[in-house]
Amino acid sequence: MNWNDIPSPASDARVVYVSTDGADTNDGYSPEESLRTITAALTRMRHGFPDRLLLRRGDVFSLTDLPTTGIRWKCSGRSASEPSMLGSYGNLALPRPKVVTDGRPGFEVRGGGGTPALIEHVVVMGVEFDAGSRVGDTHGIRLQLNMRDVLIEDVRVHGFFNGLTAQMTGGVIEGLTVRGCVFDHCFSTGTAHAQGIYCDEVTGLLIEGCVVDDVGENHPDIFMHGLYIQGDARNVTVRECVIMRVSSHGAQLRSGGLFERNVVVGCPIGLLLAGNGEALKNVITEATDISPTVPRRMAIDVQNVTLGARIAGNVIAHTQASSSSRGVQIQPLEYPAGTWLGSHNVVVEGNTMHEWAGPSYRVIEPPGAAPGSTIHSGLVEHDNHWGATAGELVDPITIEAYAQKVGLDGSIAGLAAACVQQSRHAWRSDLSAEQIATAFRRGYARV
Repeated sequence: MNWNDIPSPASDARVVYVSTDGADTNDGYSPEESLRTITAALTRMRHGFPDRLLLRRGDVFSLTDLPTTGIRWKCSGRSASEPSMLGSYGNLALPRPKVVTDGRPGFEVRGGGGTPALIEHVVVMGVEFDAGSRVGDTHGIRLQLNMRDVLIEDVRVHGFFNGLTAQMTGGVIEGLTVRGCVFDHCFSTGTAHAQGIYCDEVTGLLIEGCVVDDVGENHPDIFMHGLYIQGDARNVTVRECVIMRVSSHGAQLRSGGLFERNVVVGCPIGLLLAGNGEALKNVITEATDISPTVPRRMAIDVQNVTLGARIAGNVIAHTQASSSSRGVQIQPLEYPAGTWLGSHNVVVEGNTMHEWAGPSYRVIEPPGAAPGSTIHSGLVEHDNHWGATAGELVDPITIEAYAQKVGLDGSIAGLAAACVQQSRHAWRSDLSAEQIATAFRRGYARV
């Protein structure tokens, strides 16, 4: 994992310390003089300066330590090398500091309340947000303002409606990196549609080395996804993430983009690539149905490719029969109503499929299309190993067997429970998508 090392604070930076045995009568500028509440610490932060608000590791902050708006950030840093920062301090052997919000948002950047029109050069690193006993649909992290140069790293977001929402209607969030984070147990208390990560109007989005688990499983439907990246996002890369147990899509990339070396487990649809891009060297395994009446079990769905896409080197393995199960599907998109859009210049090559019920490769035409006609063009499918048998492969391991191999109980639930504990200073490389995917690619190589 390519973790970021933030430089030492500038000489004119304020470094504000908060701990559960501090006092708001202290000045807050040293661990010995730490403040007690995050509310008090936020008043010390300045816009345009490389100030840092640090929470002590191992501490748990509760509702009384927070403003009614949650942590509402109103400060830019000075530059990319001198960011404004929410982070942690103290003994690295202790867990991240935890902020339990009990119905309030975790971390927000949005307009109003004296917030500048543009917030830039912001780092959120090494903290945990826990929704606690929430009663409404609040967001763990919500970015809803024109922003530039934002890094969210080594953060866990647990129990919220959306883990991360980045959306600026009519504006743009430019340069958002989400690295080594955990988003888990995302659900709605009503009928709204929870997401692990939801992004729209973001240009330059990198999601790397993250874990997303248990999204919408309390009342699954077709609208809740691990990653939901809308079509107005640009330059999107999702790399080396573990995505598990999601209501519908592991990742829905309506933006297109690059989806590489990810591991998707127990999701009805592994990936929707709805635009130009690539899906490379991913592992998609143990697909499920959304519900008994909403069958899926699909690995990769491709739509609306205008310039080109490449689906290559993926391992698709282990799912039982369903009326909708298939490996790679290319289908038309109806938009707007009555108008059908095909896909063009799509190459599907070098993929392996093993013990996956249903068609391996399928091209769908619009309803009522004349026999022999097609709305697509330039589709190439070659050198795939569809329907590979165990005897043809080196060691076609299951995800349960992998979990047992690394010392877990050999269940998907046990693997998920271990993965959501990942953090920078307690990192298990054998639970990373990089090592899991490498093990699968080696095992599913031809003899």
